[in-house]
Amino acid sequence: MTDDELLARLRDPEDNYVERKPDGVNQEQLRRTLSAFANTLAPDQTGVLFIGIHDRTGAAIGVANSDAVQRRVREAAETCYPPIRYTARVLNAEGTAVVAVEICGSDERPHFTGPAFVRRGSESVNAWPEQFDELIASRNDKARAILHM
Repeated sequence: MTDDELLARLRDPEDNYVERKPDGVNQEQLRRTLSAFANTLAPDQTGVLFIGIHDRTGAAIGVANSDAVQRRVREAAETCYPPIRYTARVLNAEGTAVVAVEICGSDERPHFTGPAFVRRGSESVNAWPEQFDELIASRNDKARAILHM
């Protein structure tokens, strides 16, 4: 996505594709959000996690150190199993630096941080047993197709 496309999505309400977190977001919240996007979206869909944005109002509050935020995101993505692929960049929103993290739906799902998470509306929630079974089945179908090539 271009910077302009990301800034336009920043104004969207939180849903299956958009999540906002303040600068102080912790590792567990990052892992949960990254895995939920990767587990829920189709491989051709992209979700965006904005860091440095007020969760409820959507106002840009900025990040104190964008390098440190990107490092925390990398560490969170790498401690999921399997690791989550993403891209991150710094945007200027309302005159302050925010970090936009783009996460595509994953062919390697399910991703775990502990329990499997999926997006349900504007929230990252534990996958229901049926959703978990669907995630495992989709991974097995891909493996089966490769084995029969």
